[in-house]
Amino acid sequence: LDCEGVIGARLTQGPYTALDTHPAQRSWRVPVCLGVEAKDHYCRLVDRKSEDVLLGATCPTSINPNEGGSGYYRYDVDSIDRDALIREIATQDPRDQIALLYNLFAGLQAGEVSSAEFLRALANVAPVARWDVLDSIDRLLHALRLQSGLSGSDLNFYRDFVSRLFSPRMKTVGYAASPGEEPSVALARGRLAALLVTEAQDGDTIASLGPLGQSLAQGQRANLPPELDGEALRAAVIAGGGRFSGPLMRAYVTSNEEDFRRHVVYALAVSEDPSAFQ
Repeated sequence: LDCEGVIGARLTQGPYTALDTHPAQRSWRVPVCLGVEAKDHYCRLVDRKSEDVLLGATCPTSINPNEGGSGYYRYDVDSIDRDALIREIATQDPRDQIALLYNLFAGLQAGEVSSAEFLRALANVAPVARWDVLDSIDRLLHALRLQSGLSGSDLNFYRDFVSRLFSPRMKTVGYAASPGEEPSVALARGRLAALLVTEAQDGDTIASLGPLGQSLAQGQRANLPPELDGEALRAAVIAGGGRFSGPLMRAYVTSNEEDFRRHVVYALAVSEDPSAFQ
């Protein structure tokens, strides 16, 4: 973004590279739409290495390099503009929130975005994230945990961070469906449970869902809404270990319900105890 004299944005294109990769240099004909402060947009077909786009008479406080997340490209901006996008993420359209999170994660993998910036974006959007944004956050955090090989105190910090971000939302949404609630609430409930059980291994959530998972394995649904089936069974595996894994395996063998069997496989996948599969 350039506000010295004529106000505009300079676009520069090149191949995306993760750390330690060196693809051949090339360029594309890329349809690009820039969003300016959620009110104006400027679309161009970029077919050169670098191109300038005029943005009007007033210097914007922020610029969205891929409005609506509809373009087939990754983007990055300088640290000042990146900070503005991260600061405003909670007010953005969910499509733009998802696009920004994936691009920050890509920048993290490329060594161009710091982990502090990525985590700050998560913290800013967590209180308002819609179910589809929560789903994207779950996928990105899962990838971050696996690719980083977190262990020991780093893993504990990660789990505590995820727990602090999403446990207040889970308490507000609740573990039981309310009469007449919107489908989006049920979808959010399922994503929040996945974040808290699988990624955070949050003690309160596991203590609440574990007994419901045990009842489900015995054929008793109680007040468990279907969107929590997998995480309730997984919470029971985390809490009960081998004591629960054996009965759960037997329930799997005797059941002819496809959904239940799929949830059992998902639940047991969290176990690191070889005896759970005997």
